[in-house]
Amino acid sequence: MSNEIPPIPPSILEAAAHIPEEELETMRERSEGDVYYAAIGRIATEWATFEHSIQIEIWKLIQLDYQISACLTSQIGQSGRLMDCLIALLSLRGAEEDHLKSIRSFASKIGDYQRRRNRMVHDPLFFEFSHDKIKALRMEISASKKPVYEPIHETIDDLYKFILKIDALTDELSALVGAKPVKPWPEKLPLPSALQPPDRSP
Repeated sequence: MSNEIPPIPPSILEAAAHIPEEELETMRERSEGDVYYAAIGRIATEWATFEHSIQIEIWKLIQLDYQISACLTSQIGQSGRLMDCLIALLSLRGAEEDHLKSIRSFASKIGDYQRRRNRMVHDPLFFEFSHDKIKALRMEISASKKPVYEPIHETIDDLYKFILKIDALTDELSALVGAKPVKPWPEKLPLPSALQPPDRSP
């Protein structure tokens, strides 16, 4: 994709004679930045769709009505904790260790994706305009182990490549979870010893 500035819509040009110059410039910059705002919105939406796919895999393992299952998964805040829940359920369903290991590796990868998604969606975004080109600068501000305050240049191509990576995660997760069958739930899960009722036999 190109970083060339898109043309100003005709409706704005027609009204230009009646708009103060400084206001017209603000409108122009907003219009030129729309392609970036749209891509950031896609990132947020694609990530929400991916997190929903984790929820669905959890619902399949719980094997309850989806509305009941949703009451539980809706309380789990983000992808990392959803993956923790998914892995724990797979373990309860008797998944083999190599199966669990591959899904733990996937969970580690999506942690990096989650952090990048958060930066792209929540960091302030500024634009530089020169010679009919637009340059987007994401201001990264962080204090995770070391202070960071710097502008990060990301092209529209960078954003859409990341969208495609997020989109691929859903298929990868489904393939990993379904790679090996899991055991059915036992009729009754044993209670931890601390919760066992006391023995009142004589």
